Amino acid sequence: MLHIRQTFFLLLLTWGPLLSAQTPELGRVSPRAARPGETVTVTFTGNNLLNPAQIWTSFGANVQWVEKSPTSKGASEKGDPRKLVGKMTLPLDAPLGTGVLRVPTATGMSGALFFVVDEIPVVAKSGQNGSASTAQKLAVPAAVEGNAEAGRSDFYRLELKAGESVSAEVFANRIGSKMDPWVRLLDARGRELLMVDDTPGLAGDCRFRYRTEVGEVLIVEVRDVSFSGSADHFYHLRFGDFPLVSGLFPPAGAPGKATRVEAIGESVEGVPAIEVVASSSVNVETSVPVRFSPQKPPAFARFRTEVSMMHFQKEAEDKTVKEVPEACCLSVFGKIDGETRRNTFLLSAKKDETVRLTPLTRSIGSPAVLYLGIADERGTFVAGNDIAGNGTSNETELKFRAPSDGTYKVTVEDVARRGGGVFVYGIILERDAQEFELSSSSERFIAPRGGTFTAKVTAQRKNVSGPITLELLSGGTEPLPAEFRVEQNVIENGKNETLLKVTAPEHVPSGTLYHIKIIGHAEVKGRKIRATVSAPKVDPNKPLTDSFLAALQSMPQPPRLLCETFPLCVGPEAPDFFSIQLTDAVVNLPTVIGKNQFILRQTALDLKFEGNAQFKFEGLPEGVSIRSESGRGGRIKGQVDFICEVSGPADLPLAAHSFDIVATAEHKGVQKDVRLKKVALQVVKPLSIAGSLEAALVPGRKQVFKITALRYGTMDPQSVDVTLSHFPEGVTGPAKITLAPGQTEAVVELEACEATAEGDYQTMRLNAQTRVNGIEIDVESAPIRLEVKK
Repeated sequence: MLHIRQTFFLLLLTWGPLLSAQTPELGRVSPRAARPGETVTVTFTGNNLLNPAQIWTSFGANVQWVEKSPTSKGASEKGDPRKLVGKMTLPLDAPLGTGVLRVPTATGMSGALFFVVDEIPVVAKSGQNGSASTAQKLAVPAAVEGNAEAGRSDFYRLELKAGESVSAEVFANRIGSKMDPWVRLLDARGRELLMVDDTPGLAGDCRFRYRTEVGEVLIVEVRDVSFSGSADHFYHLRFGDFPLVSGLFPPAGAPGKATRVEAIGESVEGVPAIEVVASSSVNVETSVPVRFSPQKPPAFARFRTEVSMMHFQKEAEDKTVKEVPEACCLSVFGKIDGETRRNTFLLSAKKDETVRLTPLTRSIGSPAVLYLGIADERGTFVAGNDIAGNGTSNETELKFRAPSDGTYKVTVEDVARRGGGVFVYGIILERDAQEFELSSSSERFIAPRGGTFTAKVTAQRKNVSGPITLELLSGGTEPLPAEFRVEQNVIENGKNETLLKVTAPEHVPSGTLYHIKIIGHAEVKGRKIRATVSAPKVDPNKPLTDSFLAALQSMPQPPRLLCETFPLCVGPEAPDFFSIQLTDAVVNLPTVIGKNQFILRQTALDLKFEGNAQFKFEGLPEGVSIRSESGRGGRIKGQVDFICEVSGPADLPLAAHSFDIVATAEHKGVQKDVRLKKVALQVVKPLSIAGSLEAALVPGRKQVFKITALRYGTMDPQSVDVTLSHFPEGVTGPAKITLAPGQTEAVVELEACEATAEGDYQTMRLNAQTRVNGIEIDVESAPIRLEVKK
């Protein structure tokens, strides 16, 4: 079970100064609700909202952006980076309830906002409804969007016929609002009929249901409980004849299987049983509309998918002994008895076996806060969960280690001794088959398109000493492309961490969002085991300042997709922060010697980059390898030279080849590959000879001619005999010279006679002979240019 992340859906995914200044940020969306199949004009406000891509929503909507976003001064030629306007269309089968949306742009993915998908038609608050006498008239069913204003209430007028019932429900805290709603129902003369505040299980929101025996006018007063107000104190208030539903029982089913469920809540009498087919993805709940009849508006509920074995308690004292399967886990679901206010069941455990019990209450819509106690067969207390030490969480797990073989009684009760109808629960029992636990250093990831991100994964080993192999899987309904490449995905034997590298394919557009899970696989005594990588845990005693995250932390039935997976956003291609080049055009590999050196130069394009690249050499001929040494700073700031040694068989045939150099470096959290393609590799003899005139030959005069010999890496250089031949007509010079061992240059004189014709001549050649490693080497120069000029 992953913990809800404190910064989980901010996804203001930064690459330091590389991208953070351009990461899109969402502040508000208007409207905040729409009906399935409807097209609405939506306005997003925030920062860095230029060049939006297709919107991402949990309810399958798409948007057609208005070409030029209007600003307060009219249409802007370049668009307004603080505002986006588009026409959003919801599919007819959009799941009802609280959804999530965000906006991708060319520079990243925005944070998330809640959005309500509701069958009830939505109207806006009139703004002139600040008293009972000016109450805004609504035709039920109706929903209204508004915001609380400081120091005043909003009033709405409903007209009901005799025998009609109306339900009212405020969504505020559950959709990220700062409003703490308070609602009062008045008759036409202003007398209070009821008042609601902080309905149990609604995270500070409230609701009521009222039936009138005679036709009458009702006035609904809504305000913040402390008379606060602002644009951030928004609400979605819905009226209609719908049940007040907390959840479903059973709350979960097997993937793709149908389950018959009943609605749980304060006002669900008359709601027929519902057949629900669980989602095929464990992290995606099934949206279930709950109605009194097909013609009535719905309440919202979610149905979980569980892959574990499930047991449903039928009695408060369940005497069936539960065996926790070794290969998976067991989920126990029940209702706290309304009379005894306590349920029990039996659990079998062996000595020293550790069993983990994780409550499910808020996750399935229940207001219960569970206390779990363990007693042995004699009734002696063994263990209990520490509710007081877990801050505001109401799903506090319990781990206990069995002191002996036997059957243990598990007691389940609400800390406030509540029970009955809405107080359902689930408990996931796991044998501590997690002989290891895995955690990530980050709660979200961004991968540059075609680039790589890294994640530090740490293992807490218990009974596992061998390697742990990490696997990347899709955590949602969207498949993860097979081209995502994973490297360094093994935590080696005896080690506790690895820097996981994940490379995104180039064909995936920027702004694409995936939900992923990272699974670790290991083996103990021939038994294969696995564990899920979790995000950094949230400090339950630390208050949350972000309204979206605060809502997610407290809302009933929070979407598992947001709580149990990592968001992975494909961002724009990372800008280059370094380049590489060869100081010579060709890499030469001499035969006989079989090795040579060349220099790779790294140049920083971002002067704050001070790291050294790592090199890979791809496409080398068989038997040839290259090794790079540590970089050395050059004379120019930002330059680093790497001496590389190429080596291969001494008898490699003379030939021209090519290979690629891939340089990898990391800067400000971004890993970047730079590739030099088709680098020339020439297999050459271990000696070369060349010559050149210092200046043009003048007829009747002499000119200096320099001879240069290049020896490759010999430890015992021998003398080199150089023969000069194929002089142009009228040009003379020495026929032969000898370079001493270690000598690489010699100067001779060439002379052109008076009759030598002017022109460029390319007939002269040099031939050189020496011995290398006891082998006779004979090389000839390319034709040498001699210019004769009067």
